[in-house]
Amino acid sequence: MTGHVTSLGQLPLKSGCSGAFEVEGIDYYEDDGTLRVVVMSPSVCVGIDSKTYRFQR
Repeated sequence: MTGHVTSLGQLPLKSGCSGAFEVEGIDYYEDDGTLRVVVMSPSVCVGIDSKTYRFQR
């Protein structure tokens, strides 16, 4: 399925490191309408405090 997200609103940007965050969509599970999104923390914190959020329509 091809599609795009128009808006999720502001996601929480919390980290022990300062710098730029990156938000990436991981996947969309069509059966139950779940979208998984990762907020990747800046710098070396990317491996320890990045967060995954799940949204359902």
